[in-house]
Amino acid sequence: MSKAFSKKQALAYTSNLLDNDPGNPDLVALVLHFAPKIPAKPKTSEQWLARFVAKPNEVRVQLQDLYSDGSRLIGCDGHTLAWAPTVHPKGYYCPKTMRPLGLDADLVYPDIDKVIPPLGKPLYDEVSRVDDIEDLRVREVNGIFSRDINGTWFNDEYLKRVTCCGPFDITGTRNGCIRGSCSMGDFVIMGLAR
Repeated sequence: MSKAFSKKQALAYTSNLLDNDPGNPDLVALVLHFAPKIPAKPKTSEQWLARFVAKPNEVRVQLQDLYSDGSRLIGCDGHTLAWAPTVHPKGYYCPKTMRPLGLDADLVYPDIDKVIPPLGKPLYDEVSRVDDIEDLRVREVNGIFSRDINGTWFNDEYLKRVTCCGPFDITGTRNGCIRGSCSMGDFVIMGLAR
């Protein structure tokens, strides 16, 4: 009778198989099945950034993975954007395992620098610190909760991705977006349409 694999052993075994056949979609699916979940309380910037990638049904497939431009590791789902300094070479990375996925010439990552509000244009007279989003005014419209930051409403779910690692600073604003920073990295959140 053969002994069953633990989940950790199964991940190591399937990862080794994938190293020998990196393009095999069945092995990729197996590795992702056995990979640990993205933690609710991230301990690394990679784990924090993994909270910002798009869901598997996103049509812009390049947003389903983390992307490194050589100096920043970036996670984006089209509504939120987060980045942190990195030493990872340019390319795409699995958000669960941080395995390099290569650099597909057909997939062009969005020009994130166009949506990042510049520093030096603070939301208030000085940098604003948000210690707890529970202190912000909240509303619910059609089952979606949002919170008010200086007259612009932001999706509660997006704010919680940022606040999972504690307080954050709002360092800029432009066109209904806020830019901020926290202990894990920097982020931009789009406001809700009025």
